[in-house]
Amino acid sequence: MKTRIFIARVVLVFVVLMLLSACCEDNSFQSGQTIKEEKPVHTQVAEQPFKTDDPEKRAEKKFRKKYYTFDLNKDGKVTREEFLERSHAEFKEKDKNHDHMIDKEECPGFAMLNPEGNPVNEDTYVKLRGERFDDMDKDHDGMISEKDFVDFKMDFLKRSKEKRLAK
Repeated sequence: MKTRIFIARVVLVFVVLMLLSACCEDNSFQSGQTIKEEKPVHTQVAEQPFKTDDPEKRAEKKFRKKYYTFDLNKDGKVTREEFLERSHAEFKEKDKNHDHMIDKEECPGFAMLNPEGNPVNEDTYVKLRGERFDDMDKDHDGMISEKDFVDFKMDFLKRSKEKRLAK
């Protein structure tokens, strides 16, 4: 008798667990189909074809892609540490003549980063990039969103264009 009650309880627990499991899963696929693993949203956005004659839209798309080069752990957020780590790598990429200095010929946007126009070493470059991070981090939570990054870059682009037109 005890064995029957025990087996009935085990079967009941098993059935309940199966029902709970079925409720928690998305069983919208049909038999014979394979489940397609989805890519993170930012990867899908970056891989979509993008054609436009609007230079502003192209720039915005470029900045959105660039944002994710700073997201080193691919969690969709860029922390100050990630930003500065990527800035070190950027310095090495931009130092084309390997003199351990970056000047306006090697770095587009150098004038905004360094208005004096003097060449800078890696430590100074990363320090200046940290100041840009602070400018982008509007809510001062130590992270920048894609929107914060893109808005900052688009504003920079607009100010650069206005300066060129004013000359």
